[in-house]
Amino acid sequence: MNQGKSSGIWVVAEISEEIIHPSTLELLGKAHEMSQNSQDSVTAILLETSQTNHAASLIGHGADQVFVVKNDLFADFDPVLSKTAIKQLADDYQPNIILFAATLKGRALAPRLQGALQTGLTADCLDLSINDKGQLLQIKPSYGDNLMCTILTPTRRPQMATVRPNVFNTLPFDNTRQGAIIDLTIALERPYTYQVLERIPGQPQTNQITEADKVVAVGRGMKMQDNLVYTEKVADLLGAKVGATRPLAENGWYTHDEQIGQSGVTIQPQLLLNFGIAGAIQYTVGMNQAKFVFSVNKDPKAAIFKESDVGYVGDAVAFAKALAKQVESK
Repeated sequence: MNQGKSSGIWVVAEISEEIIHPSTLELLGKAHEMSQNSQDSVTAILLETSQTNHAASLIGHGADQVFVVKNDLFADFDPVLSKTAIKQLADDYQPNIILFAATLKGRALAPRLQGALQTGLTADCLDLSINDKGQLLQIKPSYGDNLMCTILTPTRRPQMATVRPNVFNTLPFDNTRQGAIIDLTIALERPYTYQVLERIPGQPQTNQITEADKVVAVGRGMKMQDNLVYTEKVADLLGAKVGATRPLAENGWYTHDEQIGQSGVTIQPQLLLNFGIAGAIQYTVGMNQAKFVFSVNKDPKAAIFKESDVGYVGDAVAFAKALAKQVESK
């Protein structure tokens, strides 16, 4: 649709294992932040079954109102069904912005809705803001992840983006927040896209670096795989998880789930220790929400120091070895 009288920021809520996915709450926090300058209201779009009631949680985490569409067809995620429902809402209410989490479900739904609405969509954003013209600045890496670019949708509305999980902070739940919960009815029939024959619960992941409060990250400055015993020891003594840059993951020294950065995961620890990491943008976009960053690199001009609260210029292997010994003696 054209610009017209579009207004408001919509966040499409994602339900996973019968709870609101954390990435939805992160998007609500960012939408609430942007609304302080744009004066847009924040609306959560909630497609759920008659057996669940998640609207109050969305209000408490930053939504000004929640559009609720209840239908038991939503028990099994179907991107075509969800697209149909949200398109009708968008046609009726004409939002200015629609945001999705860049999860498997969000990536399946967002482009279908974008096509139906004939507008633009920027995928895997790492930051968002709204300028004084009401345009959504959609920031993401480009050109082989070597630089950050800002993408605009100048004339078409709504402006749409998917955002990687763990990029934004979640607002603390406030049970005193007031907001409107609006129940809407949409006539829906399940399109034949697929049929769920069986559900097999996934195994819980116990080594989630994305959930860790402390992370020890290693890069090529550790030189050899045998040297990782020192950083592994530091992590063990501190109760931290271990992550790595892309080259070390590609070497097979760490898994993709432990790779930090644009092509890996995004982390938000309270403490991050970087050993032998130069600080290329491909890595730093995955860790720039860490609360306190300490980095070791032998190059005093290494870019990682610009992202650090405290830095040490020296050999990462020697520092890790000495730190492990020091911490163990305490």
